[in-house]
Amino acid sequence: MRNQSKNLAQALRDALRKHGSVCDWRCIRMVRVRKRGLLVAILCFICFHYLLNAALLSADIDPLPTIESTADWKIDEADASILYVGVAHPPSAYHIKKQKIGIITIVDTTTTKGALKHAMTTLACYAKAQRYEYRVVNESFYYDLCKQTQSEFRRHCIISLLLPNYDFILFLDANIGVVNPRRRIEEFIDDDADVVFYDRFHPSELMPGSYLVKNTKWARHFLKGWANYEQRLPHGFHGGDSVALYFHLAETVTPDRPVEIAVCRRVWSKCHSWRDVFVALSCMRNIIGETVYYGKVKILAKGTGWARDSFVTDGMWSPRRDFMLYDMEPKRRRNPRPLKIVLPSDADPTYSYYGKFAGQIHLRRCYPGNTTWRYEPMFFIEDAVLEARYRQLHREIHYEKIAALSRIHKFLRGVARKAEKYILRESGWVRYGKAR
Repeated sequence: MRNQSKNLAQALRDALRKHGSVCDWRCIRMVRVRKRGLLVAILCFICFHYLLNAALLSADIDPLPTIESTADWKIDEADASILYVGVAHPPSAYHIKKQKIGIITIVDTTTTKGALKHAMTTLACYAKAQRYEYRVVNESFYYDLCKQTQSEFRRHCIISLLLPNYDFILFLDANIGVVNPRRRIEEFIDDDADVVFYDRFHPSELMPGSYLVKNTKWARHFLKGWANYEQRLPHGFHGGDSVALYFHLAETVTPDRPVEIAVCRRVWSKCHSWRDVFVALSCMRNIIGETVYYGKVKILAKGTGWARDSFVTDGMWSPRRDFMLYDMEPKRRRNPRPLKIVLPSDADPTYSYYGKFAGQIHLRRCYPGNTTWRYEPMFFIEDAVLEARYRQLHREIHYEKIAALSRIHKFLRGVARKAEKYILRESGWVRYGKAR
């Protein structure tokens, strides 16, 4: 027994000298021939073994995961319409309210997994770290339930069908990724709002590709109405669901302003390009205003949402202010160039995203609580610089909005002389003469 105790003590001393530990050296000196000394030595050995394993585990794990092949994507047998990425976890114990929050990304046959793999992998890792459920949904399994012909409208119908499975859903485009895993979705939950949008750094445009929605009857009805707005699009260049969102929102929260909405709709029907669409968007934003709450809908101001466009800072980001970035698709360039203000209409497609993370990403090595991701410091931007860019770009967009409003008269020539009046039918806004 005496020899065993000495050998054990000597082994502990050698291990501590080699690897280091928070174990107190005094515990080694307490090892004696007595049973009490042997017990203390065993406890110290257990402590050292635990700390050594933790250190080795932390050194072996790459803090950011990635999907290295399609084998990492698996279809759940219970629901073939859902492509699970990551593992669903219950809400953590420190939540004030136990809420089931899902992060949903919807893909179609045109989605290029190679280009979007990085963004979707950051979401999968983030969901594991914060114990959310992340689902990548194949929209083709919902063709029978959602009859929309355009994917951008069908996705809102799909979200309305998935919503009863959660308390909240954060819907994200496939090219939105996480850069700061310490931020939480609960920061943006508002008890007074069923649907939360955020303003993009585009002229008067809400972000249709990401919103936070609560599981309520009103929210499901709102999303279905938005999806069905596909049937009421003008025949010309319509701009998709982003413009339809404005008209649907205005008709929902300001039903007492049909004349103003009809004027903006006429502008919309005469659009031939995105430049024209900005005129229709500015017209609609002039109706609903720039407030935060619109009934049960909340719109976060530019720069205060959970995500923002990467081109605003040419792919650079603030570790304190930013949470997610839009357009996380790797481009040819990997080095940032001097920053300058770039309006959406003049944005260079290569102004977007660079690899901000140090090292490769392995999804299988993500685990709950791991938010210590490693980054390339060269892509950091100071908060003061980011705020200055927000103000400058916001000012430029405001000027562009005023210029767009000044062009409305070009779309309304001769309307006053015709004295057209509109009435709202289930099929949309029509003139009195055609309503009968």
